[in-house]
Amino acid sequence: MEEYSLAIIVPYRDRRSHLDVFVPHMDEFLSDKDIDYTIFIIEQDDDRPFNRGKLLNIGFDLVKDDFDYFCFHDVDMLPISDDCDYSYDDVPICLASEIESYDYKIPYSQFFGGVVLFTKEDFLQVNGYSNEYWGYGVEDLDMMYRIEKAELPHDFTYELGGVTNLFKYSLKEIKTIKSPIIKELDYITMDGSKIFSLNMTDELRHIPHHSYSISVWVRPHEEISGAKNFQMIISRPGHHTGISYNERGEIRSQVWNKSKLNFLVGREIKPNEWYNVVMSVNQEQKKISMFINGVESIDTYNRKEFSQELFYNVDSSWFLGSSYTNNNSFIGDISELKFYNFAMDEKMAVDNYVGEIDEKPFVNIDFSRGYKNTYFDLTGNHNSALTTDGDVYPTKHEKLHLGENLPLPFRKNGKYKSLKHDNDDNMLELYDSFDPDIGANLEIFFEDIRSGDIDYNTIGLSNLKYKLVKREEFHDRHEWIKVIT
Repeated sequence: MEEYSLAIIVPYRDRRSHLDVFVPHMDEFLSDKDIDYTIFIIEQDDDRPFNRGKLLNIGFDLVKDDFDYFCFHDVDMLPISDDCDYSYDDVPICLASEIESYDYKIPYSQFFGGVVLFTKEDFLQVNGYSNEYWGYGVEDLDMMYRIEKAELPHDFTYELGGVTNLFKYSLKEIKTIKSPIIKELDYITMDGSKIFSLNMTDELRHIPHHSYSISVWVRPHEEISGAKNFQMIISRPGHHTGISYNERGEIRSQVWNKSKLNFLVGREIKPNEWYNVVMSVNQEQKKISMFINGVESIDTYNRKEFSQELFYNVDSSWFLGSSYTNNNSFIGDISELKFYNFAMDEKMAVDNYVGEIDEKPFVNIDFSRGYKNTYFDLTGNHNSALTTDGDVYPTKHEKLHLGENLPLPFRKNGKYKSLKHDNDDNMLELYDSFDPDIGANLEIFFEDIRSGDIDYNTIGLSNLKYKLVKREEFHDRHEWIKVIT
């Protein structure tokens, strides 16, 4: 049996209490595992923000010629089960699958941090970690991206809402499914030449008095130019209550109160893609929510909660594909317009997206039944969509596959204890916070790396610069290395 030597590289600064626990614990844990290993503590000995990825690169660069494979290991994670297998593996692999601080789960599906193994060859092929992420986070996301682009072996699953295809997304927005789902749509293409209004029954007319949800499938055809420009998808006069698509590339849901203040949620999307949009207005909780493809949109505006009574014009209809005049016309495809007399939560929105919701809408216009100037409401409640501009648009049909490939790391089922420390917040909450370092790191990842504007092969081991300050023996068989980044 071939023997391999392992370098355990630990990025470090100001965690002496953790370090004093970590090294003895690792020595005890690995004492009977028949693994030839050495631990290297790589300390950032400067005043710059902590740079985990660069420290891991430095550790690798200093010892790469003496070891066969490498474990990049956080100092606050202690292996506590035999499934924490540090033996040689010929693919990149994450050992930490059950983490105490996340209720013995992982924080998000693509998580590739905490404790990972690489062969020397694979780490060189991905050009190591990025050196550009100062402060908290993102180097793990970047590494998973590198593994995918370098075509190294990895696992995969299916992501339900397609958010990872967008320009930017929150880790909270990623929902996974076991296999793609087939969705068939009858739809119309709106070109701005016709105005449609819904026949107003009493339930539809007085909808703002109680909670409600609007669901519609849309595919915008183009990006919009011009400041403060927008296209209405479904609206009711009252300062354009409803769902719109704007010049920022956002789908936006909004309501207004009687003081003429708007409350809204927006989500940037890509044109020429199908989206199921749900606008959910909860009168009991006094808030508006939006779900895109079953995933709740992050409240980036901080204006989703309202206190006053909502404004509406009792004499006005709901308009489809425009505002009450022929202004702000939507250019794109529309399918399956539904109104529900309750506020959807995320579970309901997912069920609605995949066509498995049990609750019945009181408006259901799927555009499969159009005659002369009318698209019929399939509920029998007579809330049909009518136009005064001639006949309706012709109905088209399309089959969708819901679920996008989502690359995942290979995993072992290692169980890890988490050592606590100050500011030990949930990773997902930190990623969605307004921390300037995290914001800058996310901007680099989404706008520079994932967009392809910067080649990851130019950032990492290939442009690594540092200054070695000191190397000394630590706990007899290990090393403590101080560097300036």
